Amino acid sequence: MFGWMLRSLGLLLLLVCAALLAAGAVGRLLRGPMLAFTSDRASQSFEIMLMDAALGTLLQVTSNGRTNSAPQWSPDGMTLAWLQGGDDASFRALDMNTFAIRQLTSPLISSPVLVWAPQGDRFLYERTASNGWKNILLTSLADGCTRNLTENNQYHESSPSWAPDGQRFVYAYQDNRANNRLAIYDLLTGADTTITQDESIYPSWSPDGEWIAYINQRGFTPRLTIMRPDGSGRRDLIFNETLNYVPPRWSADSRYLAFGFANSYLLVLEVDTDAMRRITPENTFDYDPAWSPDGRWLAVVETTLQRTATRVVIVDAHTLARRTLSNPSLFSADRMPAWRP
Repeated sequence: MFGWMLRSLGLLLLLVCAALLAAGAVGRLLRGPMLAFTSDRASQSFEIMLMDAALGTLLQVTSNGRTNSAPQWSPDGMTLAWLQGGDDASFRALDMNTFAIRQLTSPLISSPVLVWAPQGDRFLYERTASNGWKNILLTSLADGCTRNLTENNQYHESSPSWAPDGQRFVYAYQDNRANNRLAIYDLLTGADTTITQDESIYPSWSPDGEWIAYINQRGFTPRLTIMRPDGSGRRDLIFNETLNYVPPRWSADSRYLAFGFANSYLLVLEVDTDAMRRITPENTFDYDPAWSPDGRWLAVVETTLQRTATRVVIVDAHTLARRTLSNPSLFSADRMPAWRP
């Protein structure tokens, strides 16, 4: 009897120690520099993962057998949203204080695009209407109210990007003649104003509010175009690829833009000088760039001719030194990294 009690006490102590170690690991994960990404390393489906960028500590958030994708952090870093696929596809949200998961949007979300307002009190997302047109919706977190902002336009609206004032956003639309344009929507007036007349896609408003960057597809020579919201100060930077663009991504200080070509290479533009640097080595393919909050690191998805998997690496934006963060098995994929603010 006494021996059995000792064994039971020993087992209990081991369980308590394991729990404390796990709690410590989770606590360190929540305090350290963190990345969210999606991965199929743990199952046949893609699940949301959290990783400490310094220590490599990994925590699996979902295990629902769905395709979970497009993680997006709220500005305060306390809520993580992602698209959960399936017949009732919708955005879900993880509360980092309580670890509770809730449904964030109604079902029938058809696009993995959700963007938080800079103040964190609302967000925009895309949904395809019953008539086939893609619309942009706005949800307020204060009352849960959702408004379809573009349902009367009869155009395909996509790729919203907030101005730092949280009252305007730029978006792309395609009219019934298949022309791609950009427009700015003003939430105070409910009016939208077209700001481009070229083949414009993937707009991105700089965090300081000074610039809008986008990919200009006009003609046979694509460009990365930068201009002020009123259309002034326009600069066209020509490059020599034609397909599969990576949308431009601003660093938090608005000094740099990362952009490039899906399943190919990435470039970093210094906005003040127009100097461009390739950050992808030869025989390597990068996409899905994400800036760290301090602007030093770019998390990218990397693969090579020798690898069938994709993994997350971080690149020093100044020295171009690379460090592997995730290293899934031979046929697994880690994708869509997103830094916690």
